[in-house]
This record gives sequence, C-alpha cells and structure tokens, in this order.
Amino acid sequence: MAKTWAVLLEEVKDDMNLHGEDFVSDAELLAWANDGIEQAEKEIVSLYDKYFETDTALALVSGTKLYSLPSDILANKITNIEYANGNSEYEILYLKRKEQVRYEGHGGKYYRYRLRNDSTNGIQIEFFPTPTETSSENIKVHYIRSATRLALTTDVIEIPIADAFIKQYMKDQVRGKELGPMWDHAETQSLAKQRALMIEALQNMIPDDSRDEIIPDTSFYDEVYDDYEGI
Repeated sequence: MAKTWAVLLEEVKDDMNLHGEDFVSDAELLAWANDGIEQAEKEIVSLYDKYFETDTALALVSGTKLYSLPSDILANKITNIEYANGNSEYEILYLKRKEQVRYEGHGGKYYRYRLRNDSTNGIQIEFFPTPTETSSENIKVHYIRSATRLALTTDVIEIPIADAFIKQYMKDQVRGKELGPMWDHAETQSLAKQRALMIEALQNMIPDDSRDEIIPDTSFYDEVYDDYEGI
C-alpha cells in the first residue's frame, strides 16, 4: 500500500522523538521529504528514465506552430511524438537545424518538430510545417515526467522503492540540524545503504530488453523519409 505524507511524517517523528519538540517544523520536514524525492528521482532517471514515462494529448490549433511542453516534464525529456488521424499514423521526427530552412521552404507532407527556447516563453515545441488543422487528440507527446512532490497530508509517495531512502534522508537532515555547525553534510552509512537498496530494487525492475540499450542510428531512415515526402 502506498504511503501518504501523513504516515511518513509520523514515522519520522516517532523515530526521531520529535513529538512535542519545536526545533524542527513540519514545513522543514516536508521540504526534506521533497529533497529526498528529488534525490531518488535523479538515481532512478539515471538508470531507467522510463520509470517516469507518460504521455499526453496535445491540442493542435490551425495556424499555431508553437506549443507549451507538459507542465510536469523532467528536463525537457521528450521520448517521442506521434501523429494519428484515421489511416495517417506516424512518428513525428525531430527536425535538425540544418534541415529547417529546406523543410520550411518546401512544406513537408509530414510534421516534424524542434524545441525552441526564447526569453519570453521559455522552451516550446515548434512544428514544421505550421499546422493547418485543429484537433484535440491527433498528436500525442510521450515524455519523462518529474516525480510528484508532496504538499498535502493525503499526498502519496509514488515511488515505493524509495520510501526507506526518503525516510532516512529526512532523519539525517534532522540529525544535521541537531549538530548545527558541526555537521559536515557527508552522506551517512545508513543513507548510503538505503540508496544502494533502492538502486538494487530498481535494477530488478528494469525489463531485460531495456538493459544496455543502444539508440540505433536512424539517419538512413531520415533520408528515406525526406525522399518519400518529396522535399
């Protein structure tokens, strides 16, 4: 059963004898819990980012080429974008910068995309050519999302394999505050152990066909794709 923030909070308070104490606030404990989640997220993504893979439909608007990334995307990690409309189904390929002028000038039959970053709107998905259709479901974006942070007592820790690591991280932060200036912020043996156990549990979850995965060279297919579009 998934653990809520209320349960984790009580466990840490019990272990650290914090009931009735006021030198550590619930707000501090919450911040440390979310720091622990961020630490776990980094470990998980470095080993198997598809743990957090999800998808969402992107609403196309005719005449609009720039679209916001999903609000919970992690480090702009798009795994792929798909188009499906009746019999027309294909993966929307990433458009290399050197191909952009050629593609814009001739208007490809199939969508391509780039990530555009400007100071006003931040990073957005830019489609080529500019869509001439309005649809709420023709395009699906697959991406790596961030782990959900805690806020409410009913919020659930969504990474079961990281429960013990997050709890130990919080306990170490409490001890660190107790030590004050004497704390050297070095990772404790207890936290290192929980980190290792978390990584081991994650490795056991990774499908065999995902281990040592090598991204294939698709440049040949990109060229064929361009020829097929007649651009």
